[in-house]
Amino acid sequence: MANRTIRKDDVLGRKETWTMTCVCCGKSYGSDGFYYSNGDEFQFHHRLPYCKNCVEAIYQKYYDFFLEFTSKNPEQCALKRLCMLLDLYYSDELFMNAIEDMKNRNKTRKNPITIVVPYIKLLNLHQYKKKSYSDTIREEYQKQGVNDASIMQISIDEGIDEDFKSKAIRHFGAGFSNEDYIYLERQYNDWVTREGCQTKAQEELYRQICHSQLKLLKANQNNEDTKDLVATLNKQLESAKLLPKQNNEEDVNDSQTLPKLIEKWETTRPISEIDEALKDVDNIGQYIDVFFKGHLSKMLHLRNGVSNIYDEYMDKYTVNKPVYELGEDTEALFDAIFGSSLKSDGDA
Repeated sequence: MANRTIRKDDVLGRKETWTMTCVCCGKSYGSDGFYYSNGDEFQFHHRLPYCKNCVEAIYQKYYDFFLEFTSKNPEQCALKRLCMLLDLYYSDELFMNAIEDMKNRNKTRKNPITIVVPYIKLLNLHQYKKKSYSDTIREEYQKQGVNDASIMQISIDEGIDEDFKSKAIRHFGAGFSNEDYIYLERQYNDWVTREGCQTKAQEELYRQICHSQLKLLKANQNNEDTKDLVATLNKQLESAKLLPKQNNEEDVNDSQTLPKLIEKWETTRPISEIDEALKDVDNIGQYIDVFFKGHLSKMLHLRNGVSNIYDEYMDKYTVNKPVYELGEDTEALFDAIFGSSLKSDGDA
């Protein structure tokens, strides 16, 4: 709850001083004692209802909790849980940036800080300022291959969208929970998108792989033996030619350079004679060489193959003005053109 103390200079539009009471410890602090939040739930004063000290304490509680049950990234798990509680945006990329920032800060401080301080500082950047934990959920579903249309109104109480569930039942049969259908359909879409699906046999193999993935996931969650399940999954992947060691010819081709590929194609699959229907029966290629490439070369005073073709082609349609040289036969040439020589003035 915010306790506001209005000063006289507020009338002039200058400064307002106010305090808030932390909902966790009950202590009152000024606005600097609370982290900024742009969430709709805190829009009155744009501050988290927990003071900075309590936010640190909540994070530490979650850190100890995850450290007790798992040794894998307790900091990341605790921070994500804290963001969920406070409706703050979370992303793995921001987490890694905050880790680096925290390490750099602790090098110059006597009292080391937790990851909360640098992470919330990054959230104040323009691109993250208006995001909340709802954006985190949306991005996670998009990464997993499930779009907004596929996860409409997914919740424990409301179930999943009927069209989505009907499609999942057609793929995997009845009898699964809503969470199982979401997982199966997400994995199936991921396989089809990444590996492609051309035949019905491939569809069936993808469905079997998804079933095995779901069984393996549940076995891991229940700490059960997964040896047989892993062997079954590997056999299915082998049947679908999806194991990493099963590099097909296209994968090998992708790793080769262009000259090597050209050499291979010319040796194994040389270019055949051009089809009669595709030949240049109208000499369009020659016209392009002469009137475009050749003419352009002529304009730029370039001497090359197409400019020579241009000269040879144009010589056939060029008329040259005759040039006559004066000599002894000039009079004879004049008589040949005009019939006879002009008479002198004294002739009758």
